[in-house]
Amino acid sequence: MSIDHLVGVDLGGSHYTAALFRPDGTLLDCRSVAETIRGDAEGVLARLSALILQILAWHNVSPQNAVIGLGMPGPQDRRRGVITKAHNIGWYDVPVTAPLEERIGSRCFLENDAVAATCGEWWQGAGQGTRHLVGLTLGTGLGGGMLVHGRAYYGAEDIAGHFGHLVIDLNGRLCPCGVQGCLEAYVSTGGMLKTAAEIGLHLPEESGVKPLSELAAVGDPQAGEVFRRTADYLAAGIASIAHSVNPDKVVVGGSIALAGELLFGPLRERLAERVFPAARGSLVVEPFALGDRSAVYGAAIQAWHRSREE
Repeated sequence: MSIDHLVGVDLGGSHYTAALFRPDGTLLDCRSVAETIRGDAEGVLARLSALILQILAWHNVSPQNAVIGLGMPGPQDRRRGVITKAHNIGWYDVPVTAPLEERIGSRCFLENDAVAATCGEWWQGAGQGTRHLVGLTLGTGLGGGMLVHGRAYYGAEDIAGHFGHLVIDLNGRLCPCGVQGCLEAYVSTGGMLKTAAEIGLHLPEESGVKPLSELAAVGDPQAGEVFRRTADYLAAGIASIAHSVNPDKVVVGGSIALAGELLFGPLRERLAERVFPAARGSLVVEPFALGDRSAVYGAAIQAWHRSREE
């Protein structure tokens, strides 16, 4: 039977989203469920499969005529469809594609959530028309993805695009990965709160970056300094990406990017100082256009591509 519909899934730390598309990018339906994800892999996969089946039934789509892309956190074994060490949700060596295929009856493909978000922006968002695209997701961590000639690039062991672990300070902060000085240790929710504490602005960790954005928006000098320093760290990382990958565009999303010009204003200034003149004229840095739906778009189109390659 021919595939005429795509389903994209985005699994986060506190909710999951499933969306139904036509292959031309038309969004037919998108639904999110908020629940505790951590540690309950079997239950979450059962409820996720029920949601997908509901969406397909509502639109009179047979599961055999749909392909499903699963944007999920990693590390993961993409080819076997197994999440190997997703610390933020407490899933370790969890098969995801096989049980979902059995419950739903559709072919399923696993994809790193940050790679999926980048692919979504390339397909229907801010990255449309680019040949070489880099995406960065700034939130609890710093995820990344990369497309070369319009196709996701994974590298030899599926770790290409882990830009959060570019080292920007050999003797810097300890990253959750165990290495000192990773970009993620500075450009992430926890990293920004550490920067705030270093200059005397103490905020509760569970508050995220929203209070920082609100303070900076009304002219608080300490909060503004946190964004300037964060932009400087991010500029160092993007400059390294520009000099090694030379993308047409870098798209930036996630909760930190919601601060808008508080981040992007100083980021553009510092990039102009850090990037080679030859790359400076062609490098464009923009926020995601699809917002928090980028990953469902990307998971869907990646599943479409991979199903056609089989």
